[in-house]
Order: sequence, then C-alpha cells, then structure tokens
Amino acid sequence: MRLGRVSIGRFRALEGTELELGPGLVVVEGPNEAGKSTLLAFIQALLFPTALAAATRVVGSLDLHDADRAYRVIRSGARATHRLLDLASGDQLDLSRLAALTGSLDASTYRNVFAFGLGELQEFDGLTDAAVKERLFSAAVAGAGENAGRASRDLESRLGELLRPRSKETALGRPAEELRRLQAAATQARDEARAFERLERERDDAATLARTRADELGRTLAQRDWQANLLALWPAWQARAESLAALRRLGAAASEGGAQGADERWLRHAATITELGAGLERYEQTLDEVARRLTAMQARVDALRDCLRELGPAWSAARLAAFDGAAAWRERAEAAQAEAQQAMAARARLAGAVEAAEHRLAEATAAEASARARREGLLAEAVRPAPAGAGQGGAAPVDDVADLRAVEARRAELERLEDLSVALSRAENERAGALERLQAASTRAASGRTARWVGWGLLIALAAGATWLAWGAGPGYGALALALGLAATALLAPARQRARGRDAMAALAEEAARLELVVGELAAESRTAAARLGLDGGATLAADLRAALRALALRSDALREARRARAAHDSTVAALRAAGEALEALRQEVASGKAVEADARREWEAWCERNGLPAGSGPSVVPHLLNAIERGRAAQSAYREAYAWVRPATLRNDDYRARAERLAGALGETVGEGGVASAVRGWVEALAGAEARRAERELERKRHEAVVRDAERELATRFGARQDAARRDLAAADPRGWEADVKVREEAAERLGQEVRGLDERVGGLKQRLDDLTHSADLATHQLAANLAAAEARAQARRWLVTSLAKGLIDETLGEYERTKVPAVLRRAGAHLASMTAGRYTRVHLQEGRALRVFTATDEPRETEELSRGTKEQLYLAVRFALVASFSESHGPLPLVLDDVLVNADPERAARLADVIADVALAHQVLFLTCHPHVARLLAERADAATHLRLAGPPREAPVGEWRGRDAALPATAVAPWAGPGE
Repeated sequence: MRLGRVSIGRFRALEGTELELGPGLVVVEGPNEAGKSTLLAFIQALLFPTALAAATRVVGSLDLHDADRAYRVIRSGARATHRLLDLASGDQLDLSRLAALTGSLDASTYRNVFAFGLGELQEFDGLTDAAVKERLFSAAVAGAGENAGRASRDLESRLGELLRPRSKETALGRPAEELRRLQAAATQARDEARAFERLERERDDAATLARTRADELGRTLAQRDWQANLLALWPAWQARAESLAALRRLGAAASEGGAQGADERWLRHAATITELGAGLERYEQTLDEVARRLTAMQARVDALRDCLRELGPAWSAARLAAFDGAAAWRERAEAAQAEAQQAMAARARLAGAVEAAEHRLAEATAAEASARARREGLLAEAVRPAPAGAGQGGAAPVDDVADLRAVEARRAELERLEDLSVALSRAENERAGALERLQAASTRAASGRTARWVGWGLLIALAAGATWLAWGAGPGYGALALALGLAATALLAPARQRARGRDAMAALAEEAARLELVVGELAAESRTAAARLGLDGGATLAADLRAALRALALRSDALREARRARAAHDSTVAALRAAGEALEALRQEVASGKAVEADARREWEAWCERNGLPAGSGPSVVPHLLNAIERGRAAQSAYREAYAWVRPATLRNDDYRARAERLAGALGETVGEGGVASAVRGWVEALAGAEARRAERELERKRHEAVVRDAERELATRFGARQDAARRDLAAADPRGWEADVKVREEAAERLGQEVRGLDERVGGLKQRLDDLTHSADLATHQLAANLAAAEARAQARRWLVTSLAKGLIDETLGEYERTKVPAVLRRAGAHLASMTAGRYTRVHLQEGRALRVFTATDEPRETEELSRGTKEQLYLAVRFALVASFSESHGPLPLVLDDVLVNADPERAARLADVIADVALAHQVLFLTCHPHVARLLAERADAATHLRLAGPPREAPVGEWRGRDAALPATAVAPWAGPGE
C-alpha cells in the first residue's frame, strides 16, 4: 500500500495544501515551520481514526493505492468519523477495510516504527512499547512469540487479580480478610451479650435530652436569621427609597415639558434624518467623484486633440474610432525595420570585409617586398669573399641549391683534414710518452746492477767469517750461518724481477717504433690533404683550418636561409594574388547590396504614401504613431465611460438635495452657506443628541425601577408570608440593634449546637453498639460464614498456584528461544547497520534484559551507551527498517514517513544512509521530510527515481523600522513537483 494525493483543507498551520506523492522515494523539502511535521501528523490522523483535541480541526483527504485498487480517506473535524471511499465505484466502505489496509496496526506502533522523527529515533523507548516489542521478539517465528507473550501477560494479570502483596482487594485477599473478620466477630459476640439492656436505657435518655436542646437551638437560629435578613436587606431597602424618589422627580419633569419638548422636533423626523445621514457619505463621494471625472473627461478631450494633431490633418475622431489596422501596420513596420537592419548589418559587414581585404592586400604586398629583399640580401651574404680553403667567392651563385652542395662537400674535406691533424697530434703525444717510459726503465736497470754486486760481495764475506767461527763455536754460530743463507736466498729473488723488467723494456721499444711509423703516415696524409685544399702544411695549418671551417659554416647557413626565403617569397606572391581577387569580389557584392537597399527604400515610401504616413517617415516612426492612435482611442473610450457614470450620478445628487430641502422646510431650518452636506450633518448630530438624552432618561428610569423590583423580590425571598412584619421592622430603621441581637443569638446557637452534636454522637454510638450486639449475637451464623470464607480462600490459592506454574513455564520457554535463536529482524538490522557504517558494525543482538548490543567486524561487543549519538540513531533506524521488512512479509508493504533523520550523520555516513533509504524505497513508499536542501539533493542523487516536493516557508514578519506596503506579497504554501536524480 502507498499514499497518493494529500489534500489538506485545514489542519493546524496548513490550509489549502495539495501534494501528489509518487511511488518509491518522495522527498519533501521546506524550511522550519513550513508544515512538514504537521503533514506527518495529518497522515497519522487520517490513517488511524482516533479522536483529537476539541480545538484541533482536521479537514482533508488522503488517497491510498493498494495493488490496482484506489481508496480515499476523508475526515472533517476533531471527533468526526472517518469515511473510506472506493474511488473506482464511489461506494463508501466500512472502516474495517482501512484497518486491513494498515495491517491492523494501532497509531502508537505506526508512529514508532513506520512514521517517526528525530525525537523518536534518538532513544529506544519507542521500540520498547509492548506491541512493538512483541513484533521485534517474534517476527522471525510468524507470530508464535506474540501469542506466547500475550499469554504470559494474561497470566501475569490473572496472578495480580488473585494475590498482590499488602493488598486486600484481590480474589485471595478478600476471603482471607473476611475470614479474619468473622472469627473476631464471633469472639466479640460472646463477650458483649450481657450489656444490651443497659445500653438501651442510656440511648433513650440521651435521645430525649438531644430533642429538647435541638428545639431550643431551632428557636434561637430562627430569631438570628430574622435579624440577619433584616441587616442583609437594609442596603437594598435604602436604595429602593432613593429610587422611588428619583422616579417621582422624572415623572414631574416629563409633565412640565422643557428640554424634552425641544428634542421631540428632531425625534418626529428621525427616519428621514437617518436616511439622509446614511446617504450623506455617498452624496459627498459622488460630488467629489463627479468633479474628478469631469476633470478627467476634459483631460481626455485634450489628449484626443493632441493625438489628432500628432497624427496630422488627415485624421479625425471618426477615423480614429474606426481604425483597426494596427496589426497590419506593426507587421509591415517590423518587416521593414528587419529588412533595414539586415541591410545595415550586411553593409557594415561588407564594409568591414572590404576594409579587412584591403588591409590583407597591403599586408601581402609588404610581405612580398620584404621576402624578396630578404632573399636577395641572403644571397649577397652567401657570395662575400672567403678565406683560403673556403672555396670561390665574390660572384653570386647561379643556383643556391647546387652551390650549397659544393660548400657542404668542401666543408666535409676540411673536417677530414681537421680529424687527421687531431689524430697526428695524439700519436706524437703517445710516441713521446713511450720514449719517456723506455728511458726511465733503462735508468732503473743500470742502478739495480751496481747495488746487486755490492750486496753479493758483502754476503760472501759474512758467510765465510760465520763458517770459520761456527767450526768450533757451537749452535749459536750455526744459527747465524742459517740466517746468512736465508739472506742470500732473498738476494736471489730480485733476479726474477729483473727478467720481467727486461721483457717490459722490449715491449716499450716495440711500441715506440710502431708509434713512429703511425706518426709518419699521418703526417704524410695531412700534407697531401692540405695541398689538395690549397693550404700551407706548416705551423699555421691549424689556424687556417679553423678559419676556413668558420667561413664555410657561415656561407652554408646563409645559403640555407636564402633557400627558405625563396619559399617564403613564393608563398607571399600567392597570398597577394588571392587578396586582390577577394577584394574585387567584395566590391562587387557591396554594389549589389546598395541596389537592393534602394529598391526596399522606394517600396517603403510607396507604402507610407498609400497609408497616409508623413513623407520621410521611417519604420521606427510607426510604433509612435500606433501609440498615438491607441492613446486617442483610449481617451475616447475613457470619455464615454466617464459620461455614462456622471449622468446618473448627477441625477441622484439632485434628488438628494431636493429631499434635504423638503426636510429643512419641515424642521423650520434653512440650508446655510455650507450647503446640503453641512446642514444634513448638523441635523444628524442634533438627532443623535436628542436620542442620547432620551435613552439616558429611559435608562435612568429603568435602573430605578429595577432597584425597586430587586428590593421587593429580595424582601419576598427572605421573609415570604411575613413580609408585612418585615416592612414594619424595616420602617423602624435600627440596623445597629439588629446587629447586636444577631451576635448574641449566634453565641447561644453555637453553645446549643455543640451540646446537640455531643448528644447526637452519644446516641449514635449507643445505637451502633446495640446494632453490633444485635448482629453479633448469632454466633452460629458467624461460624458458618467463616467456614465458607476459608473454603473460598483455599480454592483461590489453588488457582494462584496453577497460574504461577503456567506463567513460569511460558516465560522460561520464551527466554530459551530468545537466547538460542536470533530473530530474522535482528539479522536484517545487522545487515542495514553494516551498510550504514561501512562494515564497522556487522551484527545486532538483543540481550535478555531487552537491551540492544552491537558487534564490530572483529566480533567485539558494544553497548548502546558506548556508541556516539549519530551511530545510536543509525542503529535504531536499522532496527526499524528490519521491523518494516518483517511486517511487510506477512501484511504487505506500508508507507514510511521519516522526519529529518540524517541531521546527526557525517557526510560519508549520510551518503551510505541515503543508499540504504533508496534500497528500502524499492519495496516501500518512503516519504522523507527535511529542512536541509543538501540532504534533499543527496537523497535525489542516490535514488534512481525520486519525487521532490518543496513547501514554502511561513511569511516573514517585517522587523522594527521596516515598512511593508499594503500590496506587499506574502509567500504562499506551494509545492514544486520534480522527478529524477538531478534538478
């Protein structure tokens, strides 16, 4: 089921508002006090026929769509009954059909689960309502838990009816208390049986004395009341005497005449004066309006003359009135104006194009001359005299391309010569290095031979001496001989090194010889190349070579630039030719446009002559002439309208003046210089004064008569048949004596009253004791009643025991189910919460104490008190969505109404919440109310198809110092339909 058209005739601040709610997501956006929460309350008031406050008026209707059927709920008034209509047949249906459409929900459950705002979302109390809890705890078992819960509550109620602690008003407490009372009564009956006769005598004596004192008290009170009534009536009786005297004075003044006779003259003609006074304002307004309209008529005549003068002598009032060619004139003028504008635009365009073409031609001419001069300069630069080796110079080349190839070839030969010079220099350097290394090796070998001969000689001498001494000296000298042997071995090691040194010297000698041959070959090749290029092969070869290379590089660059300049010159020549041709074509187009413009001008002048327009008038003059014609026709129409009003108004005023003059003659008055209006105003004031004085006299007479009647009525009320005696006492006029008698009798009455009350209490106590003794004397009856009460108490105790056992079994079964099986509602809530928090919380659990708990992605529990305000709201929102889904499985989808439930979510979670709401809207109609435009845009972007409605805000009150004009517009409640993800 979904909601359709909402029509609010009147409900709180909304009046005359209509909304068309589409399927899926419907976003209603509006500022504060625009009526969003009122819209939510209106939907609830129509869906659930409950009585509202007497001051709350509900006038409107709500369309419901269920499958292919459409219904309309109508309500008018706070306690008016609902009406449900079938829109297809027009029949009125029973309200049980409305209950079936809403899934038999009550208003509380719908408000807490299906239609809620931020206040209900911020706490779990709304979901702990008994009906909602049953849906939460038993949705997964298709209502079984609901029946069990109801049975448990019924048993709890029955236990309370049977027995409650410290309460006697229960089925078990009442017989127990009755049993205790009957047992005590039986015991008391045995003890008090003998005191009955003595109590009867005491009762009779006390009753006789009480009657005597009561009679005395009645007489005293009657006397006190008589004197008190006299005192109470005395002020009214005095006022009566004064009023009677005033009435006698009024009667005497009426019989004598005086001022009352002067007032009669005005009162006789009261009807005529009143009629003239009622029409006075209209008479004066008509006078002013006639004068104003006559002035306006003269202005219209002047305006008509001005218009005819502006149009010319060919125009008259009759022709002006009959003119109906405004549309044709305007169409012809607009066409001529458009043609003129097009011609002007074409002329301006062609003039600009000609100017641009001339400019391009001049630019192309200058560019051609510049390109030609540049090419010639570059060619002159390329043939300037060159240094030796750079080739021929002094004459312009026949072909700059062929000459460029020759220069490049010569440049390659010079570069080859330069490379040979570099290689020769490198070889000479390597040869010098090899010779130096060979010389150093020879020197080291010579010095090593001398040192070796000296070392051998010393070693031999030492070895001989050591051998002679060791012959007979012992082991020490043997060790010295061993050391000398080792030293000799060490001297023999450099011999191998000397052999390697000789091999290295031989290699260096070969390298030096090879480098000498390379140097000779390179030197010969360089001399040959220099001779071929005409260069001196001496010491200045390197400098000449560098100068020749620089000259060839400059000449090569100049030739390349000359080749590019020739291509540019050819391009400028082609551009110059194209610019000349374009300029000639544009000049021909200008001449053709002038001829067309001249033809259009001649045609316009002929049309003006046919229609009587002034010579030389252009199309721009036609609107002014049409404006003048319209002003003239408007002046004619206004003149006719004013004349049609002025004529009957003048006749009415003449009739008014005639009636006023007739009344003046009847009153004996004259119409003064102030005119009829002043005279009538004076007569009205005189009549008002006379009527006021007459009303004042009548009011005074009635007031005095009322005082006299009230005094007589009070006398009759207080004294009845004894009025004559009261009149005699009042004539004595002794209020002080009456007051003193009242005080004395009040004191006596108080004393007697206390005595009578004491006696009555004693008599009542004695009667009660006698009654108690009479009833308690039947000891057997009390005993039988006690036995019956004991049997009833035992039966109620057995019922209490059975009921308690049954409730315990049901509660234990429900608790075991809730502990072992997680309902599908909580699984859905966990899935919604995971989507809202991006997987931070993935599971929702309901504890035994009916408190919710959430689990993180790592299965860590979190109590609701540990969650932030926004996350807690998201948890409760997820639980409600899960309840809605569970309810829809068995009863069909119902519409959801959400009132600004995203305000406490950060932007990231708000986006995910919008995705969840969009998913819910795929299966249910979701009406989202918000005062935040960014929330409305977010929901519209996240939903595939959404309906966006806007409510206008309340009128803004003008601040102090700001003036709001009489005609200032105030914003009205309006809606703007919109569909789609973007505005």
